[in-house]
Amino acid sequence: MSNVEPGIPAPVSPLSTSSLIRPIVGVTVVTVGVHLSMLLNRVAMARLFGASLDLDAYLAALALPQYVTAVVIGVLPQVCVPVIVMTAHRHGRSEALRVSQGIANVVLTATVLLTIVCAFGSSFLLHITAPGLPPPAHAVAARMAFILWPTVVAAAAVAMAASIENAESRFLWPAVVPLIGGLLNLTLLLVLAPTYGISGMAAATCISAVVQMLLLGRVLTRGSLGLRGVLGLEGVREALTLLWPLLLSGVSVRLSIVAERYFGSRLQQGSISEISYASSLIGPLAVLLSVGVATVLFPRMARQAAQADFQALGASLSTAIRTLWILIAPAILVGVCLARSIVMALFQGGRFTTIEVEHVSSLLQIYFVAVAATSLGLVTGRVLYALRATVILSVLGAIEGVTYLLYTALLVTKLGAAGVAWGFVVCVTTSFALHLLVIAPRIGWRPGPVVWSVARTTIAALLAAGITLLITARIQAGWMQLLVAGSAAMAAYVGTLLVVNRPDTRLILAAARELRATS
Repeated sequence: MSNVEPGIPAPVSPLSTSSLIRPIVGVTVVTVGVHLSMLLNRVAMARLFGASLDLDAYLAALALPQYVTAVVIGVLPQVCVPVIVMTAHRHGRSEALRVSQGIANVVLTATVLLTIVCAFGSSFLLHITAPGLPPPAHAVAARMAFILWPTVVAAAAVAMAASIENAESRFLWPAVVPLIGGLLNLTLLLVLAPTYGISGMAAATCISAVVQMLLLGRVLTRGSLGLRGVLGLEGVREALTLLWPLLLSGVSVRLSIVAERYFGSRLQQGSISEISYASSLIGPLAVLLSVGVATVLFPRMARQAAQADFQALGASLSTAIRTLWILIAPAILVGVCLARSIVMALFQGGRFTTIEVEHVSSLLQIYFVAVAATSLGLVTGRVLYALRATVILSVLGAIEGVTYLLYTALLVTKLGAAGVAWGFVVCVTTSFALHLLVIAPRIGWRPGPVVWSVARTTIAALLAAGITLLITARIQAGWMQLLVAGSAAMAAYVGTLLVVNRPDTRLILAAARELRATS
């Protein structure tokens, strides 16, 4: 005799592994394109503006809009996907659509109001977030901030629409839209910046964000609800209950975006730009390594948590960490060895000088250390969201944010711009460690087998890094260092991995076979 109430769908059976491989690969491949377009935008920016005061002003103007966007994007999918999945499980798809529409109405209304207030108060806000900007640069930044604040509304709409699509197991189009936006931004940058300077780059950023909103906006217009109707929906109330503590947490957790501009503005001219060049290479790399696994596994983990199948949830977490570390370990160790080559090959030329190559590459080596915690934190964060541990996340986030500002301020006084990079490394590493400390007792997860797997993979990556150092000492040209040393390091890594970590190698090969079988 079933204990499922009439009219409520029975629990969805777990997806097979083969049903996950194709969307994981699809999202990852498209994300490669997205971040390649972002990289090309950075290359164009470096050639056009170098590490100039104008670029410092642009980045200072972008800091708060980017900060708010990161908070919203970092929270919305993690709250909305589990709520929408659970509502569909309990009450059916039509109710889930109403709930998603209701959440969108509340979020977008709040975002529009915030954007209007901040756009008109941009000059005052810049005095707080970038106090070291000279008066001419402050005036330029205030003008550009007015152009850039509407990107917050566009980003919130895109994040909300992508959450709805992902909850319904549609992953590809939400991943493709940012690729279109990145290519459009690059095109507009190359067209507008030579004529209009830094204001042309701000316009390109805004137009690209609005176009992405229009491409995904149809998902948000599948119904209309009044305010009373919105608040009357159980799923909307549940989402708002989960959302507000995470927003407060996000305000603290994402402080690094504003902090790097704040501390950079108090250092020598060009420091904001140099810190941004280095950190902007690491963020996309971390997302690229983990976004496919994290995005596609999240609905599955939400179902496992909803069904209290903690053994399966722990298995999903272990598999994700073991699989990702195969990519993360060589990315960090080989990346540190090739940091100068990467900066030379990508940025040197135009207004980007040899001195700036040295500054940015030294910062990039530090930021590479943060790749592990940043990438794996995307997975552990989703586990916590699936478990709805929002209060714990909020408390941890608040503590992390306050302590981050304190120790980063101290590091900056001792190390200058390098202190900003080390502050970020400490922040994300601490956050990831705290995630695991919260998750393990909740689901009965034992990290022992994962630790041994990580250790074996790290041995292979260390050998690859050693070969990289030997080759780069004998080749001077940046692109040649990347091609020769990178190829040799990867060959050595794969060969060693086959010897020292066969179980995880077989896991990857099995996934590849399943991909071929389903294609």
